[in-house]
Amino acid sequence: MFARRPERNALLDNAQPPADPPTPTRPQLNHFHSISISDLDASDRSPQCYAALLVLAYFVLGVLYYSYLAAPEKFTLIDALYFTVVTITTVGYGDVNGDYKLVDTSQDKLFTALFVLLGVGIIGAAVGVVLSAILDREDELAERLSRQQTTETVRRRPSLLGKKALSPAQAKCVVSAAQLVLVLLGGTLIFERLEHVSLLTAFYWCCVSVTTVGYGDVAPETFAGKAFACVFLLVGTVLMAKSLGDIAGLPLEARRKRLEKKVLEQYGDHLDGEEFAEILRYAHSQGLCDSATSCSKTEFVLSMLLKLDKIDKDDIRPCVQAFDHLDSDHSGRLDAGDVLAAADAVV
Repeated sequence: MFARRPERNALLDNAQPPADPPTPTRPQLNHFHSISISDLDASDRSPQCYAALLVLAYFVLGVLYYSYLAAPEKFTLIDALYFTVVTITTVGYGDVNGDYKLVDTSQDKLFTALFVLLGVGIIGAAVGVVLSAILDREDELAERLSRQQTTETVRRRPSLLGKKALSPAQAKCVVSAAQLVLVLLGGTLIFERLEHVSLLTAFYWCCVSVTTVGYGDVAPETFAGKAFACVFLLVGTVLMAKSLGDIAGLPLEARRKRLEKKVLEQYGDHLDGEEFAEILRYAHSQGLCDSATSCSKTEFVLSMLLKLDKIDKDDIRPCVQAFDHLDSDHSGRLDAGDVLAAADAVV
C-alpha cells in the first residue's frame, strides 16, 4: 500500500554532521587587581622574620656565653640577658661589668668587644626592622588623627587641639609624645615598686635609660627589676628615638611646605605666553610631552611633581617603558585596540 522506504545504513543514520573548524577565541577577561609597592610591602613579612631570628640568635649567643663561658665568674641567666639588652640598646650602665669583673680576662674582653660591635651595628638595624613594623601602626594612627583634624576643620567644628588641622608630621609628634609619656609614667611606677626607691629616683632612672645616657649611678638590682629593665629598655629607647626623629622633622616639614608653595604658585592665577612656553619646554626636556602646541593635565602634573622633587626622572623612565611595551599600536594611548592586538598575538 505504501511504498517501502529504502533502507539506510545505520552508520549514516547515527552519523553527526561534520563539526565546524575551530575558530580562534579571544581570551576571557578576568578580574584583574593591580598592585602597588605598599601592597607588596604589606604582604611581604620576610624582612621582619629574618630580623627577628637574627635578634633572637644574638640574645641566645649573649646569654649562652656569659652564663656558661665567661671567666672568671659566670653570669646568672637574668644578668646575662640584662647585660645583652643593656649592650644592644647602648645604655651601658656598667653595673654588671663591675660585679662580675668582666674585663679582667683577655677572652672576655675580646668577645665583649666583638659582641658590642655586632650588637650596635648589625643587630641594631635588625631591631629597627622588627620594631618599625610595630611602629607602622603608630603612623597609621597619626594619619587617621590628621585626617580627622582636617575633616573637623573643614566642617568648622571646635577641636580639642585647636582650629588649625594637624599636619601628618605634627600628628606623628602628638602620638609619639603620648606614647613616650605613658611609657615613662608606667616605667616610673613599676621601677619604684620593684626596686623600692623614690618616685623621683625611678623617674630619673627612666629618663637616663630611654635617652641611652646610662650614668650607672642608678640601676636595677633585683631579679624582677632587671627583668623589667630588659623590656623597658628595648621599648623605651626605640620610642625615644622615634620621638626625637618626629620632633626634628617638624622644622624640615615647615620649610618643605614653604618651598612647595613657591613652586606651585609660580605661575600665578593667569598664564602668559612666556610661562606657557616654559611649561612646554620643560615637559619636552623631560620627555613628558610630544605636542608642540599643548600640554595635557597629566603632563603638567608630572612636570610639577618633578619640580617638587616628589619623583625623579629615573622614576618615570621605567614607567614609560612599561607603557610603550603595552601600547601595541604605538598610538600613545592604551585602548581596546591594544587588547585585541595582544589577543591576536597570543592566538
